[in-house]
This record gives sequence, structure tokens and C-alpha cells, in this order.
Amino acid sequence: MSSFQTYLHSGFSALQVFRRALKLVWKSNPVWTGISIALNFFQASLPLAIFYLTSLIIDQLVHAFRAGELESGRLGFFLLGLGGLWFINGLMGIATNWLQELQQLQFNDYIAGVIQEQSIRLDMAFYENPELQDTFYKTQYEAAYRPWQLLQSVHQLLQSSFYLGMVMVFLFALAWWLIPVLVLAGLPGLLVRMYYSRRHFALDRQRAHRERESWFLHDLLTQASAARELRLYRAGVHFRQRYRALREQLFKDKRTLLSRQVIFDAFSQLSEVLALTGLVAWIAFRTLSGALSVGALVMYLQAFQRGMTQLRSALGALAALHGHRLFLTYLFDFLDLKPRVQDPTSPKPLPGVIAEGFRVENLTFTYPNQHQPILKDLNLGLKRGARIAIVGPNGSGKSTLVKLLARYYDPDKGRILLDGVDLRECAQDDLRSKMSIVFQDFYRYPFTALENISISDLHRDADLRQVQEAARASGAASAIDGLPRHYDTLLGNTFYGGVELSGGQWQQVAIARAFYADKDVLILDEPMSAIDPLVEQQIFEEIFNLEASKTVIFITHRLYHLMQADHIIVLDQGQMAEAGTFEELMAAKGLFYRLFSRQQVGGGEGVDG
Repeated sequence: MSSFQTYLHSGFSALQVFRRALKLVWKSNPVWTGISIALNFFQASLPLAIFYLTSLIIDQLVHAFRAGELESGRLGFFLLGLGGLWFINGLMGIATNWLQELQQLQFNDYIAGVIQEQSIRLDMAFYENPELQDTFYKTQYEAAYRPWQLLQSVHQLLQSSFYLGMVMVFLFALAWWLIPVLVLAGLPGLLVRMYYSRRHFALDRQRAHRERESWFLHDLLTQASAARELRLYRAGVHFRQRYRALREQLFKDKRTLLSRQVIFDAFSQLSEVLALTGLVAWIAFRTLSGALSVGALVMYLQAFQRGMTQLRSALGALAALHGHRLFLTYLFDFLDLKPRVQDPTSPKPLPGVIAEGFRVENLTFTYPNQHQPILKDLNLGLKRGARIAIVGPNGSGKSTLVKLLARYYDPDKGRILLDGVDLRECAQDDLRSKMSIVFQDFYRYPFTALENISISDLHRDADLRQVQEAARASGAASAIDGLPRHYDTLLGNTFYGGVELSGGQWQQVAIARAFYADKDVLILDEPMSAIDPLVEQQIFEEIFNLEASKTVIFITHRLYHLMQADHIIVLDQGQMAEAGTFEELMAAKGLFYRLFSRQQVGGGEGVDG
């Protein structure tokens, strides 16, 4: 592709981005956007009327000076009209500012809502792709201020374009060739801005990963999550130096490009100066020859000068829009993403009550952007009503299997059946409505204790009695009852008035969340690592005493609980090494026996999840 074709392609892509940007502005509030466009149009028209009345007033004064007689009635009428136009122009400016302030607030909220809606729609594979995370992080980080700047640029471009259109009509009445002069005067500036906008866009996109790294380092240095280790290992200075070196390099790259742009911008101003100077000379000559009045001289000079100002303003708005193009490109790239895990067109319904359970057949799975499969040709059954333990060395695929059971991912090969229905043939919401999962990295919501527990079933109003029962079963009730406002107490220290819990207490709240949901399938992925053994034993007693129809799947390294399991599945390197009851596996003296024995003596890798 030639450089000219590349330039055309880049320009066409930019137009497509801007078209979608204007569509976003319109969709945020069509009524307000329409009114704003109308106000911009009228505001662009008023200065020309003001110039015309000014020219009439000047001509009246010149005539009075020459004739020695002043037509006071006519002059007063013109002055009154001029004052009225100034007043209307001021009112319209106030109205425009008021409308734009409100529109900017609403547009920011609209963009945030669009980003949130897409974030919810995308599946887990998106969050594990570094390239897509660059897109998302840039979009999310700049969403706080870019929409406002974008809207400002759109308003500025519209108003300047309307005004330029009016000026061209105005100048056409004097001489048609003034219009191409006006356009050609601004052309060098436009070409410079377009060229360097493209260079800025390429540079910013090229270094997006370094920008994200610098933002990560900033968050690392300022957020509470890493504060303890930074102080323990005295690593704050190290990461601060790393951040500064990264930002200094980013600054140098930008400074080099901006310095070159300034030189060409300065040269592009020559065409505007020459055009304006030539026009002044030509209009002055026409006035001296008697073709134009003094008032017309002032009017056309003001119009042309304001036209050049608005041309620069329009070019500045275009350059700003090009500057926003990276954000817009990231935003639209993000909004165009499609989830890999999608519901079928006609999903098969799952039974109201699970009758058989899960069946995993020849399952192979590799995480996105990874090369080694985590699970390989896995075959196993998870029967309804059973208490099933899944154990194995670290990295054997236990947590991955849980994610596949919830269909956060689809397998590369093989399938998972629930009561004979392939999970890919049913609706995701239908599947997940039948299960509760307590993940290793469960989320600590900075809301009340009541909300933290009842959030697992938002299809009904929070039931305090059932929340209390779930908290009692998980052991969280004793901690919550000791809080200042009990179940109405904010948890965590994110918001004012919140009370922080210990790690074990947070785990109890997460388990209570799963109990409250009361689903057919309960999955516990090592959720009790910070809970003391006595409380953990009580929780497992509650779990094993659940209704016989409920299926419980748990990943744990506390061997006491493995003895109570109906069935134990041992995974190793993504495959099922063995399966059976505790007694059967101990008698077989295979991998499970070795793991159990090593943990009994306090060594080896253990039956860790």
C-alpha cells in the first residue's frame, strides 16, 4: 500500500470513528443534542448580524460628518437593534453553557453505562488477555475525562463550522474568490494538524502497554493492597524509581514529537497572515475607489478576521478530535468485542431439579493465550446428592474444572453434561441459577453485612431471617452480631463508617453468601484457608447435613474432611489419577496415599488446592 493510500485509509478510519462518536453523543440525549445544535447555529449567525448593524451605524456617522446633519431616529434604531442583538447573544451564551454543563454530566454517565454494560457482557477470557486489557484499561482510565473533552470538541467544531458557513455566504456577496482564499489560507494548518494527529495516534497506540504499566505502578504505590509488603521489603523506593523512569521515557517521546509539530505549525501560520494582509489591502483599495463604504470596510474586515479565527478554532477542534481518536478507537474496539462463551440461538432448558448430575467427557482445556492445556482428556462423573472432594497437587486443574462447570469458559475438546444436556446448549443464566460457588479469591463487597450475604440472590428482597440463618451456618453470625449496627454495618474500610473483618471472618461471610443462595449445587474452592479448624469443622458439618438432593463439591487440603466425602477425585497434571472413597484410595496406595502420608508427617506438597 502506497503512502497516499495509507493516508486515505487513515483518514477514512478517522471519519468512521468520528461518525460513531457523534452517534454516541446523539444517543446520550437526542433532545438536548438537537437543542444544542440549534443554539450553536443561532450563535454562529448573530455575530454577522452584529457586524452588519455596526457597518450601518458607521456609515450613518460618516454621512453625518460629511453632510453636517445626523439622522438621529435612524441611528437610534440601529443602536437599539445592536444592543438587542448583544443582549440576545449574551442570553444564548448563558443558555448554551447551562445546557452543555448538563449534557456533559449526562454524557459522562452514558459512556460509563456503556462501558459497564459491555464489561458485564464479556466473559472471563477477556480479563486474561493482556492485549485486550490494554484496550480496556485505557478506555476505563480515560473515561473519567475524555467524554467531557470529546463533547467540548464536538460543540466547538459545530459552532465554528456553522460560523464559517455564514462567513462564506457573507463574503460571496462581495467576491466569490474570497471563499477559496479563506479555505486555502487554512489548508496548510489543516494538513499539519492532520499529519501530526496521525503521528500522535500511532505513538500513543504503540506505547499503550507502557502507559498501562506506569498506571499499575502508580496504583501499586498508592493502594492499600500492597502497602504492607512495600514497607516490609522496603520496595517503595524501587517501584517509585521504576515509575519515574517509565514516565520520563514517555515524556521524552511525546516532547520530541510536539517540538517538531510546533515548528510546522509556526510556518503554517504564514498563509493565514498573508491572506489576511492581502484582503485588508484589497478592501482598503476598494473603499478608496468608492466601491465600498467605510462601514462595509469595517464589516468585511471583521467578518474575514473572525472567519480566520473560527477556522483556527475548527482546526483546533479537529486536532482535538484526532487527539481523542485513540480513546475513541479503544472505546469502540472494546465495545465491538464479542464474548467467546455465548448462549445458543435456541437454548435447551435444564430440568427444574437436577436428577443425575454432571458428566465430564474427554475434556481438554487451554487458557486463552497459553500453549499448555490445563486439563487433558478428563473423564469423570459428579452425581446428584453426593459430597465430592477434588484434590491434587498445585496446578493440577482443580479450580479450572470449577470454572468450566460454571461455563466461564468452553472446553477446547470434549464436553460437560448436566442431566444429559451439553452446557454449551443451554443458557448460561439457567446453568448458573442452579449453583453457588465460593471461590478462593471471592470478592469482599464494601457494603453492609446484609448486602454481602443476600447479594447471591437478588431476584428476591433480602430476607433478614434467612440471612441470619446462613450466617449462623457459616459461623459468621458471631462476628456480625458484635458489629456496631449488626447486619446494617458496612464491611471493610473502603467507605466511611466501615468495619474491617479478619481474613477468616470474610471467608465466613462468603460461605454464608453461598448458603443463602440455597442452590442445587454448592462448590467450595478452598474457601476456608484462614478459618480456624474448629469453626471449619462446624461449617463442614452444616455442609454434610444439607438436603440429600444437593450436590456438594469441595476442594480442600484439610484431610479430616476427605474422610467424610462420598467420593474423592484425585487430579494430577490435568488428568484424573484415581478416584474412590477415602478407604479405597488409601488401600490402593497411589498418589492420594502418598499425598496423605506426606501431609500427615508435615512435609511434601500435600493435598493442596
